[in-house]
Amino acid sequence: MFFKFLPFFLLYLNGLCAQVEYSLEEKVGQLFMISFHGNEVTEELEEIIDRVHIGGVIYFNFLNGELSRSQVERLSHQIQSFRGIPRWIAVDQEGGRVQRLTKGFSKIPEASFWKCMSPNAIVAMGELIGKELKEGGISINFSPVVDLTNLNSNLLHSRTISSSADEVIAIAKSLLFGFRHEGLIGVIKHFPGHGAVNEDSHKEVPVTEKKFSLLLKEDLAPFICLSQHVDAIMTAHMIVKDFDPKFMVSFSQKWNAFIRNDMNFSGLIFTDSLVMDAVQKEYESLETAAICAIEAGADVLLFGGESPVGSKKTLPLPRIEAIHKTLTEKAKKDPVFLKRIEESFSRNLYFKNKRGIFPSAQLCQTSFAE
Repeated sequence: MFFKFLPFFLLYLNGLCAQVEYSLEEKVGQLFMISFHGNEVTEELEEIIDRVHIGGVIYFNFLNGELSRSQVERLSHQIQSFRGIPRWIAVDQEGGRVQRLTKGFSKIPEASFWKCMSPNAIVAMGELIGKELKEGGISINFSPVVDLTNLNSNLLHSRTISSSADEVIAIAKSLLFGFRHEGLIGVIKHFPGHGAVNEDSHKEVPVTEKKFSLLLKEDLAPFICLSQHVDAIMTAHMIVKDFDPKFMVSFSQKWNAFIRNDMNFSGLIFTDSLVMDAVQKEYESLETAAICAIEAGADVLLFGGESPVGSKKTLPLPRIEAIHKTLTEKAKKDPVFLKRIEESFSRNLYFKNKRGIFPSAQLCQTSFAE
């Protein structure tokens, strides 16, 4: 699992880097990705960035407004201008009805249309999306959706590519190639596939009776194949009764072990947003949910988008700080939990360096202290 971190370990052994110790608060904060209001950094957001040391932010048009390309670039620059480890900046730029940035950005056709396009056209589309987002300072696109189309449900509507796993794999691979050519991180979602359920995790806990053996042939096939072509996977808030009947996938150690061991995936594991109703109904608090997600194996906790907790459509920033404090206090008392924090912290820094978010010159002054 840690073979990819070997270069940093060798630098440390050879004494090529001056040692800089990160605080526990910084390590915990790197696991947080949040949303916020406004088209510029407010004093409140600045304080949260400084105190929580958040690892990333995500933009939404219903929270940040209809941002132009120059506004996106300026906002991203503001977010990266604060001291500390540079932040992931993410967006859901899927296409169709889920395209968060539209003002001055190329219109992306809905995913159900992509099978009408040639492989070269899909690669070119991926490159165009990647170029526009990277110019705006965005490093992560939560796309493509590789859930299979559920012909018995309108849950994901036009957001899915096809009901054929082979077709999804071929098309998504071309899109991801285009992203990577421009240095954009694509995230395949929603593992292991909302195509197997009919319920919406924004409102309730989806449950599938589908046999695991059938999932392997169908819904899981795109994730297994494409995992070798991406740096990140997003897990779903759904229960597969035949595999882990107790926990939703985002909170399941068994499912995370499947991703790491059976799929041999060493990249980042993002949770879907923890402010969804499915999470609220399963866990007594967001603190508990966050702890369970980390213990299960998540690397980044997404607190983004519309939330039933608090007001103004998204989680209030003081709640982010409270959750961060709870996780930090637990890490101080629980060596096993601390080890999980440090593992995900190191993985985040590794991929920030790999994708140019955290410059090598800056990394060469650090070591990952145990």
